Amino acid sequence: PMAMMVPDYAMIGEISFYAFGFEKGRHLAKKMVTTFQLCSEQLSAQSHYDYGMRAVKTVIEAAGLNKRKYPDQSEAQILLRALQDVNVPKFLKDDLPLFSNIISDLFPGVEKPAIDYGKLEEMSREKSRETLLQPTEYFIKKQFELFDMIQVRHGMMLVGPTGGGKTCCYRTLQAACTALVEAKDPADNHNPDHHWVMFDGPVDALWIESMNTVLDDNKKLCLVSGEIIALTSKMRMQFEVEDLEVASPATVSRCGMIY
Repeated sequence: PMAMMVPDYAMIGEISFYAFGFEKGRHLAKKMVTTFQLCSEQLSAQSHYDYGMRAVKTVIEAAGLNKRKYPDQSEAQILLRALQDVNVPKFLKDDLPLFSNIISDLFPGVEKPAIDYGKLEEMSREKSRETLLQPTEYFIKKQFELFDMIQVRHGMMLVGPTGGGKTCCYRTLQAACTALVEAKDPADNHNPDHHWVMFDGPVDALWIESMNTVLDDNKKLCLVSGEIIALTSKMRMQFEVEDLEVASPATVSRCGMIY
């Protein structure tokens, strides 16, 4: 027999927030845990939704990054943005209004900070037109969601039906980032030396389980021969999948989801 226990997310969150320099760590941790709790109770059950420890950790990391980047913003605003950046990309359109209600109840009177992507938006629209695609608000928004996810996760899954625009989304973002680096844009956020490893096709429980050590914090691929290949800090693994019906919760929790 083996005793198992659920970790105290609030305490872990509180300590992590204090470590990132937040002053109201306990207060923010409670709000974050309550958000995930309400989401798991009220939102629809989907195979690519995850509200576990890794989701909590990603929100804390995103908040820490924003804290360093925008020290003048209020801490509630920073957490609000982190929660939205990490969770909104994976939600289906029917769940979005429910999530907005949860957020507005927990953060009354807190405005969502406007995010300025600088020349990236301009370039994304330009590259969309070059490939004869319409730069609709939704298409550009999905590119920004992928861009934000790349900052906090090294494993991503683009989930959606065939013809949903998954390939076009990452190709346009890649073209826009490359063009800005070549134009020597001073904004230091286009990740010039990133390498994206793309996996296109259905996620099969057999091979994706071998990737678990790559997708978690170990960042190491362990081969049958005993050889271990480490992932560099600049590498990002991206999977294009239709659904995650056969993927285990362990795999789902390790990846950032964009629907």
